[in-house]
Amino acid sequence: CVCVCVCVCFADAVSESVGSSVPTIPEWSAFNSVLLQQEVPPSSRVGYLPVINAPSTELRTCAQVLNNAINVCDQLKQQDVVVVADQAIYAKLQDIVWQDRTRGDEAIYSRVVLRMGTFHTIGVLLAVIGKRFADAGLHQLLVDGEVVNAGSAAAVLDGKHYNRAVRSHIVIAEALEHLRWRHFEDSLAENDNDIGLDDLEPSLSHLRQELSDLSIKNLSSRQLLTTIGNAYADFCASDHGPMFQFWSSYIDMVSLLRCLIRATRQGNWHLHLQCIYRLLPWVFAYDRTNYCRYLSVYLCEMLMLHRTHPGAAEEMEKGEFCVQRSRNAFAQVPVDQALEQTINRDTKVSGG
Repeated sequence: CVCVCVCVCFADAVSESVGSSVPTIPEWSAFNSVLLQQEVPPSSRVGYLPVINAPSTELRTCAQVLNNAINVCDQLKQQDVVVVADQAIYAKLQDIVWQDRTRGDEAIYSRVVLRMGTFHTIGVLLAVIGKRFADAGLHQLLVDGEVVNAGSAAAVLDGKHYNRAVRSHIVIAEALEHLRWRHFEDSLAENDNDIGLDDLEPSLSHLRQELSDLSIKNLSSRQLLTTIGNAYADFCASDHGPMFQFWSSYIDMVSLLRCLIRATRQGNWHLHLQCIYRLLPWVFAYDRTNYCRYLSVYLCEMLMLHRTHPGAAEEMEKGEFCVQRSRNAFAQVPVDQALEQTINRDTKVSGG
């Protein structure tokens, strides 16, 4: 990750210095789409189950959801069934499953694997980022920088406008990353420390002209890039004052956001679990009480999945925990987001 960051920062810095006619590295989503265009998974099939005409938060309704899931599992002749829900419903489903486990061999929900929706989990991370940095100047930065308008800034910082919030944080984090990179270059000049930045420019010029997975791998394999990446990582970890460390933590949190999104878009199960592990301290620090309780449970159960439900664990590792609705690369979405885009959307439009 540090090496790719070095590639992007240095390539864009060189592009800015020589003029706008030089092709620049595309933004994050487009960058990954280009690199992964040969790895487009098959489209998922989205089916609608019978609607349960009852409040979703009632235990009776949640039990019916589990019963329906078991019936579908039997019809498809599957060993396990995965049920994805937001935190509020996940908590009630867990209560039912936990009580059922006390029945021992007579437990009827032992084949159910409960997952907490990633889409809603990302929303919590967006809200935590907003709470930490809004009053530190992020709100004004978003508005004055014309990233969002004044009327939308509060909702973006609360994590309610998902697409707008993700884009806004990525834009601000990339801008801060460029500033930090310039500070790194200045520190090298002040200390007369020549680590070979100029020697890397020809390779980066080729990368700007022909961006591909192969060109990234070839560049990343160079020892020079590793040296520069290590020097930059050491610089970022050094003490440059509380303000530097504070806004560096913003870059780190947005990096976590991108990793959590990447895990879904690429179907990388191990990266998903690593991101949940990294997210847990932040939900504890910013008093997201319900997520403190149940995200910990979710992580523990998923880490034990290869023992409790080996078949489901194998499918997760294959990337079968997200939904591919388009023919584009790097475009898979969480199951709960696919639910919002299909079933929930259809119930809110004319004729739905």
